[in-house]
Amino acid sequence: MVADSGARMICCSNSIGIIDGVVPPAALFKELGGICGLGSDQAPGNNSHNMFSEMRGTAMYAKVKAESPLPMPAWQTLRMATIDGATALGIDDKTGSLDVGKEADLIMLDLTRPPMAPVLLRPARNLVANLVYAETGRNVTLSMVAGKVIYKDGQFTNVDVDEVHTRLLEASGRLQSAVESDPLTADLPIVGLTRDGRM
Repeated sequence: MVADSGARMICCSNSIGIIDGVVPPAALFKELGGICGLGSDQAPGNNSHNMFSEMRGTAMYAKVKAESPLPMPAWQTLRMATIDGATALGIDDKTGSLDVGKEADLIMLDLTRPPMAPVLLRPARNLVANLVYAETGRNVTLSMVAGKVIYKDGQFTNVDVDEVHTRLLEASGRLQSAVESDPLTADLPIVGLTRDGRM
């Protein structure tokens, strides 16, 4: 009924798996004709924001839940991370695929190093499977957003990583002090789960 209504789903498998211990119904939603994209949710959920991890987790959780290797094949999961994600957000006219007139949002990978290598083209192909099930992001050599290179050969071009890291450490210290001194935060679920060893 939800899929038929035109509603769209953003699936954050790793986050919801950690927080709620459930497998999102992405495979069923797609089977029923729904549009489903991938997300990474918030930092307390999985601390990763890594789309390679999200692709792998989404595909694997669907297979484990179904007790079958058939749900959520690698190609379908890759679509969820690209054009289906853009469609779910209503921005597929601008991004999600490499087409004339769309923004050049892309990454490039070194295909000569594991886990991407070796790339087999026949009789079976493994490029998409390697990308979804094995890649971690270490082989990314370039990232481009709207045609602007923001990462190339291990260096960010638009941000001082050391400065951001220093500011992050300072902010996390302030946050920890504020949370520890506020009696209202003692009852937050994440505090209790951490205290009880369940996170």
